[in-house]
Amino acid sequence: MKNIGVLIVDDSVLMRRILSDIISSAGGMEVVGTARNGIEGVRKTAELNPDVVLMDIEMPEMDGLTALTQIMEETPTPVVMVSALDAKDADIVLQSLDKGAVDFVSKPQGRSITVFDNEDSKRLIEVVKSAAFANISPSKPVKRVKEELEIKEESTPPLIVIGASTGGPKTIKDLLSNLPDNIHAYILIVQHMPPGFTKSFADRLGPLTGFHVVEAKDREPLAIGKVIVAQGDNHMVIEKLGLKSYTVRLDKGPKVNAVRPSVDVTMESAAEVFGSNIIAILLTGMGSDGAIGMSKIKKKGGKTIAEDKSSCVINGMPKAAISLGAADYVTPLHEIPLQIMNLMT
Repeated sequence: MKNIGVLIVDDSVLMRRILSDIISSAGGMEVVGTARNGIEGVRKTAELNPDVVLMDIEMPEMDGLTALTQIMEETPTPVVMVSALDAKDADIVLQSLDKGAVDFVSKPQGRSITVFDNEDSKRLIEVVKSAAFANISPSKPVKRVKEELEIKEESTPPLIVIGASTGGPKTIKDLLSNLPDNIHAYILIVQHMPPGFTKSFADRLGPLTGFHVVEAKDREPLAIGKVIVAQGDNHMVIEKLGLKSYTVRLDKGPKVNAVRPSVDVTMESAAEVFGSNIIAILLTGMGSDGAIGMSKIKKKGGKTIAEDKSSCVINGMPKAAISLGAADYVTPLHEIPLQIMNLMT
């Protein structure tokens, strides 16, 4: 089997060497070239036809965001952003995901730049290997659900719980943007993302989708039409306070499926509290997080949707749920908003 060819684009000679060493030592991958800035990165992507581009964000002459945009327009290639930016600069990283980057990896923070510890290196290798098989072809436009669609407001609001990982930020934005603003439901989102980034993600989602979107805080109350995003590095569980009164709790328990927040944790909690009155959705993502939680929701009588492979950036999480028999429906992204509303009416 052919090695995964990686192009490394970074203005630091040292960082290019560090990344090259990690890639070359991983097995099944090789560095096919390096570039010092975005201009070289765009040119070498066209010349070398790599399977994955590792792209720095802050570079002279042409930055990573500009280079990413050109690559996606001229020679679409899976791009992983490798950024020294921290949570306060998360909006720039999220912009790169909007512009087509498959994922991002943070450079070491608070210690020598020469030190990628074992966890950092493992994360980089996993992301690059996953990105090599990413679906970056344009998906069909998501169908907007008409605002005048009849909604039974006298009924008990269902809980819509959405799980996603790699490719999720843009997918979630497209899904929410095409649901009615007056949807009669509680909405929770678990997106695998580091601490700090989830707040920026929630802040960006609001204006882009028309919903009131917040990052979860401990004892954050659920409310109709409010979207709550799980906080990075905390599991999100649901607690019932009384009749139609619910909050989310933050849980610093052990990682599940090597992640925190975990979709499984939230979905299992939802199954216990909401029973059959749930619509669970697993979107694009690497790994299998959410499959067991979705299975428990289905056993309680809730409705479950797995995103179809045709629209997934990475088909890991939906595929795992389908393999478990946990998905009632396997649906491409552009049809999920209408399916959600059909399940509510």
